[in-house]
Amino acid sequence: MKRLIYLSTVAFAFTGCDSTGGGGDGGGIVVVDAGMASNLMPGAPCAVDPTPSDLDGDMIDDVVERRTGTNPVHPDTDGDGIVDGCEDFDRDGVVDPGEMNPREADTDGDCIPDGAEDKDGDGEVGTGETNPVDRDSDGDGITDGLEDSNCNGEFEDRETDPLSTDTDGDGFDDGAEDANVNGMRDTRETDPRFADTDRDGLPDSIEDTNGNRVVNPGETDPLNPDSDGDGVYDGS
Repeated sequence: MKRLIYLSTVAFAFTGCDSTGGGGDGGGIVVVDAGMASNLMPGAPCAVDPTPSDLDGDMIDDVVERRTGTNPVHPDTDGDGIVDGCEDFDRDGVVDPGEMNPREADTDGDCIPDGAEDKDGDGEVGTGETNPVDRDSDGDGITDGLEDSNCNGEFEDRETDPLSTDTDGDGFDDGAEDANVNGMRDTRETDPRFADTDRDGLPDSIEDTNGNRVVNPGETDPLNPDSDGDGVYDGS
């Protein structure tokens, strides 16, 4: 009989063998303290009942863990909330393309922890999740950690969306509006969070029709609500 118990620490208890290696139903119980595991996601994928060859129940053989530097008695070596066996999807101890690193809480180094990007902890990029092994999930040129400025894995007010190339829906990619892709609105940049940067009633893409951030003949200035200085907003 095997039992996995989550308390303040994770304890793995095996019956049928005693501390000296003897067998039999009357044998003692060997308990391995796996340390704090309260951070694991509810119903954590890839967490299974432990076995003598997988003491922490993370689906990676203990021999592989000892050889490659993950913790054989803790299912989540890096403390990111994802079981090691879901990060190392083929359970070979090697970080292969497309896999998270179970030894690093932030595999792609974008400042968003893997557990905040892979919200269900299954090792796959699902709907509403950024990619924990790609710093720029939507490919707009701005890293996820700059778009999600507080690095909590949630798209919130005053942030650009790391899952949308055009957060404000004005027809300009976020990376085109934030021309130096630094996550800040600088001089002569339109605001990728607001379709109408100067609030004059005209979307940026209507004012700057070719998107070159230059006020060409026939265009109004998306950074000036009254381009011609006549006292009337451009959109009026």
